[in-house]
Amino acid sequence: MKNDKKINNETKEGIRKTIYIGETLVKRAELVKELAGADSFSAFVSKALERYITQLVVGSNNELLTQEIKKAIDDSLAPIDRRLSKALYRYAVELDMLSQFVGFDNDFSWDQIEYIRKEAGRRIAQMRGKIDVGEIIGEMSTENEEYYDED
Repeated sequence: MKNDKKINNETKEGIRKTIYIGETLVKRAELVKELAGADSFSAFVSKALERYITQLVVGSNNELLTQEIKKAIDDSLAPIDRRLSKALYRYAVELDMLSQFVGFDNDFSWDQIEYIRKEAGRRIAQMRGKIDVGEIIGEMSTENEEYYDED
């Protein structure tokens, strides 16, 4: 009669509820109730309900907090991201232009230089002004690995 006096480690002040559960679910619950530390089916159901309710409440708040933290981090990094992106864009234009200078081995007029600058700007603009720093770093590390593997 020890089981009748306690439900989920509390005195028996609970309310009797009649519920309908599928036979397969009851069998599965009976198999795992000892793993849950429950000495009766009622205690197991109480523990399961407590855990599920906690999961619902904490799970939704946890997701909310995660979204708030993510937004705060994104908001803090956005100005840095914009400045880096703009700077990398300008450098990419100049680098593209310089690579064209190296590609041609002759003297350039100012008109030619301006034309090359405009063409470089057009090519870089196709990236919509966004340069993925992570991708660049990934490419650099891959190139470094290949360089050192050749030795």
